[in-house]
Amino acid sequence: MKKKLLLLMVAWLPLVAFCDQVTVNVETEGTLEEVIASQDVLKITELKIIGRITAEDIIYLRQNIGKGRIANLETLDLKDVTLVASETPYYKDSKTGEFYLSEEEIYEDETRNSSVSGGGFWMEGRDYSYTYYYGMNLPYAFTGMPLKNVVLPLSVHKISTCCFGTSIETVSAPGGIKEIDERAFSGCGNLVSIPSTSSVTSIGFSAFSGCNSLTNIDLSNTELIGESAFSGCSSLTTIGNLGKVSQMGKMAFMDCKALKGVIDLSGLSVVPYSAFANCEGIENLTFSDKLIEIREWAFSGCKDLTALTLPEGLVTIATSAFKDCNSLTTVTIPSTLAVIDYTSFQGTPWLENHAIDDDGMMCINNVAIRYFIDTDFVANSVLTFKEGIIGIGDGFQICWRDPAKKESIATENIIEVKLPSTLQFIGKNAFNDPYHNYGYCYYSGLKKIVFPASLKKIGADAFYSSIESISFAEGLEEIGPRAFVNCSKLEDLKLPSTLKRIGENAFGNCTGLSEITIPENVENLNYPKIRR
Repeated sequence: MKKKLLLLMVAWLPLVAFCDQVTVNVETEGTLEEVIASQDVLKITELKIIGRITAEDIIYLRQNIGKGRIANLETLDLKDVTLVASETPYYKDSKTGEFYLSEEEIYEDETRNSSVSGGGFWMEGRDYSYTYYYGMNLPYAFTGMPLKNVVLPLSVHKISTCCFGTSIETVSAPGGIKEIDERAFSGCGNLVSIPSTSSVTSIGFSAFSGCNSLTNIDLSNTELIGESAFSGCSSLTTIGNLGKVSQMGKMAFMDCKALKGVIDLSGLSVVPYSAFANCEGIENLTFSDKLIEIREWAFSGCKDLTALTLPEGLVTIATSAFKDCNSLTTVTIPSTLAVIDYTSFQGTPWLENHAIDDDGMMCINNVAIRYFIDTDFVANSVLTFKEGIIGIGDGFQICWRDPAKKESIATENIIEVKLPSTLQFIGKNAFNDPYHNYGYCYYSGLKKIVFPASLKKIGADAFYSSIESISFAEGLEEIGPRAFVNCSKLEDLKLPSTLKRIGENAFGNCTGLSEITIPENVENLNYPKIRR
């Protein structure tokens, strides 16, 4: 009898093992648990649901994966499901919010404080946003679940925030996708296949950040790409044509090291901070004729970039924008370029071979970025900028013409800077580098400076604390944050009537000034010791 029973068990076990693909019909919403309980299978790895499901059914899936019949569930097919509105949240978390199925999509945010609202130690008493979501696009529905493959309902046309857990590998959306929300796939390092994005117009903040197995995506019709949307997608090689993208957030494609070919940015007027930093495989860039600014670190580390044609109309190439593009040998600079510094192209062959004037000044488009010297400054030296220079770049540097010389340069012996009548702007940290962002030049002996009538703007942190005498001319429009901070020996100051903007702490800790008279045209007054 024991032998017969053993044989029956052995014959039955393979039948259970092969019954891992199950289709269930949920005729009445809220009964998914009962329907699955009625199945003659021990374990389900692939589950297709048809019929009607509501919040209670999603809660059952969330709470029971890893238990009972769905302990090993990896694939969930909801294509033919009808989502039914419910007053019960299908997902609730004290740090995040409450999420409901509803016919009308509504997001409501409530400001809470963790010390009184159950936010917990993670927020240390700070305010945070608690979300109430109503709709059918399933944000947070499968977050934290070890699902590998999901087919979304036909009615879903948006990939919502934190919809999936980090185990997800493939997602299908048979109804078509038009939008991908912020953090939709953030941290999903196993993701290899996503719904067609050919109709997607908007991709939110950090939507694919850290998806380092994703190899391609079509962004040909995308108009908005959020901050860090694809940062860290180290296997991403193709993205389609970006020509329709008119808004892009900072770090959008940062560290997409495998991204290759030509990147079309003809829809952007501003390339944001670190947008393509460390995208080593980019070979060429196409810009809009409306481009006005390339921001900090935008293309730094693009090692395969060899040539660059920048359009007329471009005004600003910010700090380190093309730093360490170590194959870049050819750059066409537009006549409109006004703001640039030495680090903008630092580490490129193009800059290393750039011409230096006879007097030792290195300029790009009449913007002084570096000054090369053969002999050091002696006591009471005057630093003179020649006529024709229109700007002094951010972090302007003085360095030895002989790169073998390593000793410090005695910039503290410079007591005066003479500026040309053609000068229009002075960049940030031009004569002051407190954080060693640009080098090690200090002008601690600088006592006097006279600004020409041509000057329009003085950048942030432009000068060191030693200045005793400043002469402004009519024509100046802007003084940047901390431009003259800690100039404690400054006792008298007359600002020009043309001044429109004064940055925060522009004259902070100038203890020798009893008061500052601010011209009528100035738009912002945000610090003490001022009067009209």
